[in-house]
Amino acid sequence: MWLFTEFGFYSTVENRDDSETLLVRSRAKRDMDALVDLLPAPPVKGVWFDRTHDYPWRAIVRKADLAVLVSAAVGSIDYDNFKGRLGVTPGFNEGGRLRMMHEVWAAVRVWGDRLLDHAAS
Repeated sequence: MWLFTEFGFYSTVENRDDSETLLVRSRAKRDMDALVDLLPAPPVKGVWFDRTHDYPWRAIVRKADLAVLVSAAVGSIDYDNFKGRLGVTPGFNEGGRLRMMHEVWAAVRVWGDRLLDHAAS
């Protein structure tokens, strides 16, 4: 699952060694640190870096803990435009992060428009 939040971008998959935990991955240390700080309990295995993977920043967290964090993030939504919110979120413009988010939005928009075009024909 990909998670785009105000505090970072993550790719999350089940831990192959323990079905009660998740391997949470990120491309940015800042994002992983933010996630760990927001978890209701420490990760099962704290943050580590492995350059051999496309998401080099990693942590193993309990599914229940990530569910609490995601639920809290959903509960705290107080904006009507996610991209607009990111534009005023401190630190979100550094390293091209906001541009990347807009590029993802644009790619999904193109895909959605193609679906609409196909449905209309």
